[in-house]
Amino acid sequence: MPNISDWPNDAVVCSLSQVLVRGSIPPQYFLSSMACAGILRRSEARGKTLPEPLERALRAVANRDPDVRIKMLGFNQKGDPVVRIEAQDWTALLG
Repeated sequence: MPNISDWPNDAVVCSLSQVLVRGSIPPQYFLSSMACAGILRRSEARGKTLPEPLERALRAVANRDPDVRIKMLGFNQKGDPVVRIEAQDWTALLG
């Protein structure tokens, strides 16, 4: 019978610190201006209201503001995206 388990028998143990990205985070982990524009467009089309700081950050990135970056961290249990916003000037985003 073939080995069809979810985990390979030859798996190697490693710690979280061995697989985390250290130093500056590579650009592929941040939302692009096109992705931010798409999120804004879909939320508007569906009549969804985004939290104001998130909407401002999405608009800043969609408008190619180089001082704002949004990192996609994953999804919560409800399926909502979890993001980290990095900004040079938070006062502009927080109003």
